[in-house]
Amino acid sequence: MKLVCAALLGAMAAAPLASALPQQRPLEEVRQSVRSRFDGNSTVDVFTPFGPIRGYVTESNKSQHFLGIPFAQPPVGPLRWQPPTGPTNWTKLLNADWFGPSCPQGDGAMTIGTEISEDCLYLNVYKPNKPAPPGGFPVMVFIYGGSWKSGSGSFFFYWADKDISMVEDVIMITVNYRLRAFGFLASQSIQKQTSDGSNGNFGLQDQRAALKWAIRAAPSFGGNPKNVMLFGESAGAASTSCHLVSPRSAGLFQRAAMESGPFAPWAAMPLSLSEIKFVRLAKQLNCADPSADETDAAVVADISSSDAVLTCLRGKNMSDILEGGKHTSAGQATVDWAPTIDGVDLTDFPEVLAAAGKIHDVPTLLGSNADEGTEFSRAPKDLNATGYMPYLEQRFSKPIADKVAPYYPPEDYTNPWWAETHIIGDGLLSCPTRRSSRWMAQAPGRKSPVFTYFYEHVLEAVELFVPNKGCFHGSELAMVYHFDLMLWSDDENHLADRFVRYWTRFAANGDPNGAQDPAWPAYDPSQDVILAINTGANGTVPTANIKKEVCDVWDTIPVPPSLIFGD
Repeated sequence: MKLVCAALLGAMAAAPLASALPQQRPLEEVRQSVRSRFDGNSTVDVFTPFGPIRGYVTESNKSQHFLGIPFAQPPVGPLRWQPPTGPTNWTKLLNADWFGPSCPQGDGAMTIGTEISEDCLYLNVYKPNKPAPPGGFPVMVFIYGGSWKSGSGSFFFYWADKDISMVEDVIMITVNYRLRAFGFLASQSIQKQTSDGSNGNFGLQDQRAALKWAIRAAPSFGGNPKNVMLFGESAGAASTSCHLVSPRSAGLFQRAAMESGPFAPWAAMPLSLSEIKFVRLAKQLNCADPSADETDAAVVADISSSDAVLTCLRGKNMSDILEGGKHTSAGQATVDWAPTIDGVDLTDFPEVLAAAGKIHDVPTLLGSNADEGTEFSRAPKDLNATGYMPYLEQRFSKPIADKVAPYYPPEDYTNPWWAETHIIGDGLLSCPTRRSSRWMAQAPGRKSPVFTYFYEHVLEAVELFVPNKGCFHGSELAMVYHFDLMLWSDDENHLADRFVRYWTRFAANGDPNGAQDPAWPAYDPSQDVILAINTGANGTVPTANIKKEVCDVWDTIPVPPSLIFGD
């Protein structure tokens, strides 16, 4: 997600749009800039089961915005590391003219324009400024990415002028959820004290609470509570994969979409590793003996089960926990925080449950991008052919390197660094996407279709100002939200329109197809045809066996947890 921000902000810095972007500007100035797009004389009131809300109509008169709506009690004090509790109903009109605080994380572009606070469980509703059709508008609930350690429903991508609620008849809801240790800390002591016996999945539970809020409130906004699409990108997509296999999320959504976050080995971590992270945090914050041996299972169990240690951690302030949480991973961790296999929210790894066909039977759309690995590569940019194999052995282990290296000869790429980015991108995202498509399509008794894509376009402005990123992890977001980048070419604007049509038709009908766009066939494992998406008259076309040779190899390789979560 950092690359999404860096690449697109870099590109936009040279565009006329830059003056309107919320970069390095005082909070109130950012607020006024966004509010200036509202028609100050045009407000709209809705009456939800939770209380009345006042929203605003955009100056284009095409959409209504309702920002910063609480969907749960603030998870502070005794509610830290507890499942979300429903919001207290209100009777006074809630003025929904600005976003709520972002959840605790580091400073960055994801939180520009908002404060950071543990009191962060807020959502935003965008709807067309028109009467609802018979049956109501489809509802799209978006979960942001950011490796479960950064992100916000207020990120400016999601309130761009061409927000999809303005050009298609859908309601868009973006939500906040707890991150890092606040959202995913697990221990035996936490499990003893939670109100439902869950452990370490508070971020997932926040997402579920937002879904439940959306279902109850949808009719108030003209939405159809029985036509809800849950979708996300990166960690948001992997979160969606967790909801697709969690019994507790059954029936809360009728469609799902996963952008670069399938049923993958990084979608959840074992409880044993989560407990070690708990111990490391406790040691960092002097809530446990700093010399405690975290390699000793008995020591880990003692600290994990200690109510005194948990009480000590509850007494630490937000900044202390954020700082201590930076030191809970060891080795070459790709993901620091993730959902936990707790036996309640997740009964097993999502990929294990998916492989067994234990997946909610709803139409599902998923895909990956051509250059996913440029976000995650740690290889030096000047990696040469001589150092290529030694680096792969060090990064992935010798057995994995020996298996995959023959399929990624550096001479087939611009340089060895590019070859390595494809290894990690295929291993963690593109090939798990193909496996996930197969698991869903072959699930016993499944009736719902699966639609798979492979996005290939390199944004021209990004390549101009931030080169050598390719079609990077998260770059499809600019298309899905039709972010108004003024340096876009006509072909790119047409492609963004196509993305929006595909996604919103899928939200409405469970099928992305329409007469205006190239046919997108449902996934059939025997044919392995997915939609390659690119610009140009023939750029978007159903294509068979994309990455077949390398994915056949990756299907035989168990990815060790140490490669994902560190040692």
